Amino acid sequence: MNVQSLIHVALLLLAATSVQAAPPSTNLVTVPGLNLRHAAGFKFTQYAGPGWAHEIRSMTLDSEGRVVASGRGWIRRLEDSDSDGVVDKATEIASPKTAASGMVFVGNDLYALVDGSLSRFLDPDGDGVADGAPQRFFEFAHGNEGAQMLRRGADGAWYVMVGRRARLASAHWNFPGSPIRQPDAGALLQISPDLSRSQVIAQGFLHAADFDFHPLGPLFTYDRGDLSDAFLPWQVFPRLYQIAMGGHHGWRDEGYGNAWSLADHHPDLVPPIWSANRLDPSALAFYRHHQFPTEMRGSLLIADREHGAIWVAKTTPFQSGFTVTMNPLVESNGRNGWMPSALAIGKDGSLFIATEGRGPSGGIFRLEYTLLDPSTGRLPDQPAPYLSNFDRVLRAPQRLEAWSRNQWVPLALREGRRPFEQVAMSLGDPEEHKLVAIDVLTELFGGLGQKEANITAKSVSASVRARTAWSINRYPFHGSLVVLQELLRDESPLVRAAALEVYRDHAGTIPPLELLRVASSHLGHEDQRVRTTAIGLAARLPETEWNQLLAGTPQSP
Repeated sequence: MNVQSLIHVALLLLAATSVQAAPPSTNLVTVPGLNLRHAAGFKFTQYAGPGWAHEIRSMTLDSEGRVVASGRGWIRRLEDSDSDGVVDKATEIASPKTAASGMVFVGNDLYALVDGSLSRFLDPDGDGVADGAPQRFFEFAHGNEGAQMLRRGADGAWYVMVGRRARLASAHWNFPGSPIRQPDAGALLQISPDLSRSQVIAQGFLHAADFDFHPLGPLFTYDRGDLSDAFLPWQVFPRLYQIAMGGHHGWRDEGYGNAWSLADHHPDLVPPIWSANRLDPSALAFYRHHQFPTEMRGSLLIADREHGAIWVAKTTPFQSGFTVTMNPLVESNGRNGWMPSALAIGKDGSLFIATEGRGPSGGIFRLEYTLLDPSTGRLPDQPAPYLSNFDRVLRAPQRLEAWSRNQWVPLALREGRRPFEQVAMSLGDPEEHKLVAIDVLTELFGGLGQKEANITAKSVSASVRARTAWSINRYPFHGSLVVLQELLRDESPLVRAAALEVYRDHAGTIPPLELLRVASSHLGHEDQRVRTTAIGLAARLPETEWNQLLAGTPQSP
């Protein structure tokens, strides 16, 4: 063996020793027979064995809160009809050729990324089985680098994460204001509620398999990078992102399997909020329920397929982004074939975990918190009973899930617009209620009006002010530019970035000199997310204003 080979082997051994798995976490309870440990106070059981569902690619809950899973050639509802905690009934909803990579229910109908398209399986008679062939909308390539995940946002729109081989074309950015055309590598798409229009709203992902909405509104995803580069000097570790609308998240794709990461100092690169060398994320879900302990509520749950683990990422707002603290919830004692592939949160707040295996570690598992408060005999820190149907809307758990929407949307429509306007503009209601009120007004009642926006733009909560800009972006009104100009003077980088997104997305309706003034005054902002959004806005300047920007024409902030 020559000297060069010896050096190469030595470097590999050094790298291998430097990324060994962390020592076993303390305060974890062993699960008999599965070689797993979980946090104390929880109960871990198998909800459905591999005989009911195996090699599961995706999982969701239907509008009644029943588990629905999919593997290659099947989409199946799995019910516990006698409430003993174990599946005893299976119903085949549909039999596609491939496994669905993302599923969402609206009433009885199932929307899924399957067989190369975003499809809708209709069930008009409500018998729980799809009637006839599905309706096909936007086409995507299938597979590990094709369409990855489907979710429905607080604005009622559809969001689709795709890999770099999804075969995107002009039909996928047929919305006039699409911030990205010809996306680089993997991308995130936003599709209108009626499935007629689509736009690309983020790019630069390599292996981002899932995403979810933070309780405060932003989107999060985890990109595991290129595992084939492990131990090499240019390895990019897996990264947790707060997705930047219109932003580039680091990966370039030159085709023919060649992908490379932009340098961390690249001016328009979206920075990750956390990175580690030992996670292979397969699924994400924000916990917005109240069964789990208080410190876990609002946290991001991350399934790690490679190491057989579930992590809890506690997020704390900081400037325009978040800081993150990671702690284990479930982890393997060793190689046991337990590979979590999908997560879903049930009506009672339990966590359902689907796995890819066929043996004892395959199927669907359930994690529930059972440690009672000895003084009350109940779970600790439970919310007060609902005071009214309106209160049910404001405090609905997991409000973006199909089973939750099935409960609160009819109540909100019955209440009408006015009560939500009052909450959005009030001084005494908590921040989370104001955010819900803005979301409901945006999805169900055509957005904020000028009166409401003028008041919510002055809220003491930066998240509420930023959400005001988010709502205006969906439903601009006459006079909204005045509100946006006020938000662009806000001290919070979070608010400024949200307002800049509106300018960028509606650049065709805003006077060019105003676009130039706003872009040039934010290109040097101290916050990177603000600068990145300003770069995206500058890229949409008309040629005359672009030349003025290049010439350094001074603009007042």
